[in-house]
Amino acid sequence: MQKQFNSVFSFTQLIETKSIQPSIPIVIRFPNSQQPSEPNPATDIVLIDQQYDHLNESIKATFHGNVECYDYQTVEAIYTRLSLRTVDNKKVNQEQQQIKVAQLLLISFPTTTPITAIKQSIIVIHIGLKDNYIQRSCQLPNLSWARRMWALASRANLISFTSVYYSVLGGAYSSLSKANAHYAYKAGSLAIHQIKFAQWLKDPILESKCWLYYAEDLIQLHRFKRVDKIIARQLAFAQQLNDSILLKMCDSVQTRRDRMYAEYIPNSQ
Repeated sequence: MQKQFNSVFSFTQLIETKSIQPSIPIVIRFPNSQQPSEPNPATDIVLIDQQYDHLNESIKATFHGNVECYDYQTVEAIYTRLSLRTVDNKKVNQEQQQIKVAQLLLISFPTTTPITAIKQSIIVIHIGLKDNYIQRSCQLPNLSWARRMWALASRANLISFTSVYYSVLGGAYSSLSKANAHYAYKAGSLAIHQIKFAQWLKDPILESKCWLYYAEDLIQLHRFKRVDKIIARQLAFAQQLNDSILLKMCDSVQTRRDRMYAEYIPNSQ
């Protein structure tokens, strides 16, 4: 007898697991990854209660049953949750997880005898795959969801490209502005676009950085009063967040402003 693995992790079955406490040896056998129709004894996982540490004449029967999965990802998920690869302080949590997954598998175990009534026996659970598991693994069950995911991925790619475009081009114009003030206007214009972009993303930290980029462009244009207001506002924001990167950026812009101001005053007189 076989039972489908379509709802073994459902909320209903999770509630049913509270009535089951594994107290007999349980062997969970997984399919061969290269030949899924055949079992792979090398990957067997044996859960043995303390009272059965030494199997002897008390074992009177062995119950076999199949639990079918719709895809191999589910098989791998079960194997991962049942495998205890680390010990130390995580061992207790992993053993609890092991028991929980075993309970879920026992709920789906195909037997006419109640699990709680099985005594002095071994339960062997064969994890299998449906015949159409390859087709289901490649199937798109919901095209509207796929379109949504594609839209999100495209939006993320566009955001990444736009951010890099503004940063690289703005940095280039900012470097050229040291030789020609015309480029400072171009860099300032790009910094304004970056600020609007950060506001659209609702990212206050990115917006603060863009304001500091804008302040650096204003320094080249000798608009020191405007620069002082920007630095004071962004410094207060950085201190409120206690963001070390923003604080260092504010210090850097302030240092550059002081140096440019010291060079500008003698030349303007």
